[in-house]
Amino acid sequence: MIELPVMSQLTDHLLGLSLEAPAEWSGTKRSALNLALFAPEQRDYRANISLDLKHVAPPDDRGDWFARVVELAYFQGGLGLAQYQLVETFELTLDGHPGFLARYEWVSPELSLHFSQVDTLVLLSPTSFLEIHGVGLKELEREYVTTFLYIINSIRFVSPRPSQQGEPGAATDPAGRDG
Repeated sequence: MIELPVMSQLTDHLLGLSLEAPAEWSGTKRSALNLALFAPEQRDYRANISLDLKHVAPPDDRGDWFARVVELAYFQGGLGLAQYQLVETFELTLDGHPGFLARYEWVSPELSLHFSQVDTLVLLSPTSFLEIHGVGLKELEREYVTTFLYIINSIRFVSPRPSQQGEPGAATDPAGRDG
């Protein structure tokens, strides 16, 4: 069994969520609707997990656009990644919201590295979803996949909800950490 590192609580009011992540990881905001967390460097690479709030135009039809996004991304075309191999997929519920998780492997020809990745899509409203990508070296897969799954499962949606972004009181510090 993999022992998890010491965790720290983080809250990002612009993304409308809180989560637990390893205390030694560093965080950065690339935009108001993104949070990226980085592990300390191991074997010349920093495992990382990023969370992005995505807004989409209201669908013209009443079809399940979220299911179509999942189908196109993970089951058709392999995301355009070299040596893409889908390991497992499953539906989940994250703090009351339906979601989808995919775990897969791929190779970066540019870096000559083999990666293990965990992606999660969580439907937040008819026009928004949370996209999560956790990427680590394949050789450290047991450590990082366990950590990514812990972080994902720790997510709780906080007020203001993502659909209320930009309202007063939605500010957060650059790393998204609670003070």
